[in-house]
Amino acid sequence: MNISPSPWTPTTYPIPGSNPAPLDTPQIDTPVLNRKKRGVADKNLLWPQHSTIKVSLLGMTEEQKNFTKKHICKWAPHINLCIQFTDRPDGHIRIKADNNIIGGYSDIGKDSVNDEEASMVVGFRDGLNAFAGGTVTHEFGHALGLKHEHQHPDTNLDFNAKLIHERAVKSIPDVTLEEVKASVIGKLPRDSVITSPYDRNSIMHYKFSKEELNGGEPVPEINDPSKEDIKFINSLYPKAYCPPRCRPGFGYFPPPTA
Repeated sequence: MNISPSPWTPTTYPIPGSNPAPLDTPQIDTPVLNRKKRGVADKNLLWPQHSTIKVSLLGMTEEQKNFTKKHICKWAPHINLCIQFTDRPDGHIRIKADNNIIGGYSDIGKDSVNDEEASMVVGFRDGLNAFAGGTVTHEFGHALGLKHEHQHPDTNLDFNAKLIHERAVKSIPDVTLEEVKASVIGKLPRDSVITSPYDRNSIMHYKFSKEELNGGEPVPEINDPSKEDIKFINSLYPKAYCPPRCRPGFGYFPPPTA
């Protein structure tokens, strides 16, 4: 995963603002689950199949906009959603730059529409580096409905909750141990998520040191979707046509079908 638990940032953060435009396309009854694929997704927060999702890029330089589009496009060619970028503030997903932080946070899937102002924030304090790119891709995974892989119901990680909490307090002084257990390292209820085998290489996985895993094998920083991430997201938003990249400046639009 692209966000180290130290500094720690919440995965969702409600911020007040304007109401997004309605979705352009009604839901289509398409299968969204292939349990041979890896990943964890909230089955209640997936976007309607074949929707056009408007993504607002707020408070960004042109370089930051292009950088953000590039890393969103690590997902876009593999899903049946049309991603349309806009500078208007009323997108379904509203991404805001914060030049004072590293890491970021995002609402999960359709919760983005219910929020106001920014539904996703990306930190660019250290510039347009690999970590920032991984942050964009990870947080947009949340915006598509994905949840944290290290909270998979079948994970066997042995967390040092006390140490992880001590590091979280450096970023959020009033966060409690119970909040960290519930929001950061607690297992997700199996009946609330779509799951497949646990994937240590998922971009939706946090980085954890040996000490944070009570001497277990550390999980490195991951800044790109794994092959299993791509298979899983395609199983949630299935499509056969996967072009190599998004159309520059316009987001990704699938070709017309007969």
